[in-house]
Amino acid sequence: MEMSDTVPSEVRRSTPVVLLFYRGEWCPFCNLLLRTYGLRAAEFAERGARLVAVSPQTPDNSLTMAEKHNLEFPVLSDEGGDVIDTYGLKYDVNDSTRALLEGGGVDVAKFNGSGGWILPAPAVFVIARTGIVRLAGANGEFMQRVEPDDVLAAVDSLDS
Repeated sequence: MEMSDTVPSEVRRSTPVVLLFYRGEWCPFCNLLLRTYGLRAAEFAERGARLVAVSPQTPDNSLTMAEKHNLEFPVLSDEGGDVIDTYGLKYDVNDSTRALLEGGGVDVAKFNGSGGWILPAPAVFVIARTGIVRLAGANGEFMQRVEPDDVLAAVDSLDS
């Protein structure tokens, strides 16, 4: 499934959305993030929120990610990074980082298809039904992620 809107309107109209931006299936920190949120998906569902993950990977690689972790929420492809760019998270991988990744056997362009060597800063957004962002957590340091408890607190605040 490709993502053609910043938050699919049919998703947002029916429920608050927790939008998770991750780098790709090759990233161990992203795997941990999605697995952690996946294990807590029922807690989000109980609160009426829908988890949605987005990366610049091809649709096939996004599907692989969902299957790998038995995720019960959509893992969407933003090949080319238009949505990632809309959220101000998109960046081109610099030469030194590219060399490090390639040295470790990671060809980001292979995972991203036409998106090439782009990545998002890892981020989480909690978006109310009205489209208002209640939490925006992004960090340029890819190892630091927003904890599910903080996101659940933001979801809980939607009712107040």
